[in-house]
Amino acid sequence: MPARRYARNGALRARAARTDAPMIAAGQARVRPLRFLPEGSPMACLCSVQLGSLLKSVSAAPSTASMVPAMPAGLLAAVSGSAAAPTATATAQGSASAAATAAASAQAGLTAKLAAMAAFSAAAKAAMGVNATGAMSASARAGLQAALTASVQSLNASGPALAASTGSLSAALAAQANLATLLGVMTGARAAFGVDLRAPGAVAALQSALNASAAGSASATGSASAMASGSGSAVASLMASMGFAANAQGAASANAAASAISSLTAGVPPITAPFGALSMLSAYASLQAAVRAAFGVSLTAPNAAASLRAALGALPLSAIAGLRVGASGTATTATSASAMAGAQGAANAAAGLSLSGVASANLTAASQLAVLMGLTTQASSLLAAPGSCGKPCPLAAPKLRIA
Repeated sequence: MPARRYARNGALRARAARTDAPMIAAGQARVRPLRFLPEGSPMACLCSVQLGSLLKSVSAAPSTASMVPAMPAGLLAAVSGSAAAPTATATAQGSASAAATAAASAQAGLTAKLAAMAAFSAAAKAAMGVNATGAMSASARAGLQAALTASVQSLNASGPALAASTGSLSAALAAQANLATLLGVMTGARAAFGVDLRAPGAVAALQSALNASAAGSASATGSASAMASGSGSAVASLMASMGFAANAQGAASANAAASAISSLTAGVPPITAPFGALSMLSAYASLQAAVRAAFGVSLTAPNAAASLRAALGALPLSAIAGLRVGASGTATTATSASAMAGAQGAANAAAGLSLSGVASANLTAASQLAVLMGLTTQASSLLAAPGSCGKPCPLAAPKLRIA
């Protein structure tokens, strides 16, 4: 090896040693993966001690079943803009053609794939600051794969503890079901209608908005073509959430992103810990974060019950529980026609796109990894330096040759 080249390689190795981040070879290029930092870094280990502490806090949290009344059926879906499930009468309508039903089914599968992509992208951005749907450098890709591998392997090592907590997690979520629905209604009312339920007159304003929304969508409910229209609108909305326009260029970018995410997650070990328990723990961590954000109360604090009861006292809970969903309103026919036309237009635009790459991509692992990243984002204390909790952490290096 020429002396100049040897010296240059020696300098590269020396810099790598000084920064504790090994250089890796990717083709002709030499790149540095994401460095490990002790607190909340992408390369941290999911600490079994912290996980055990979180699971204990879930069991010790106070039940809010008696603090929050049950919300009306369908209220959360109404304020979130979700389509209602088809009724028996609607299902029996003969106007739905077999072709439209088949199209709606295929569109639903595509929507699920896009939803998995969007969830993975949002989770990777929140947890690691990585744009998973954009072009990634070799170092960013290697760093993300290594970080996910570390999280999955350390999670799998704690699988027995997670499995043993399945029953308590289910019971804890059931005890907070009314509170979770209330938080969803509060968030949806603000996002969809600009209504803050803590403001004077807010419940009456939300009821008027629900009436108008019900009247505007009543004539579009129940047929297979309407179901396809709703799925088409969802496709366009999910693409927009990832920065893809509902046109040929956006579709090509979405197809490429789906292939890249599928390939990236295929290089990560599978989650063998009970995924049901993981999903429940992630949901509970999200609930804890939502309660802190909405009411300034920590569910793990010793006085959590009293503090939360006082905070809930500022809300008109009985009036919120008395909201009517699907009530007839005074929206005009022109308004309804305009809303239908807008939804149909979005559906038509999405239906004309070629998203075969998304439809054929295997995104099951991406969907599961999004849940894991969501957990570590909401409960960042779970991440710790390898071995800092007194137990070995099975970290894996990127599958690239060390230079």
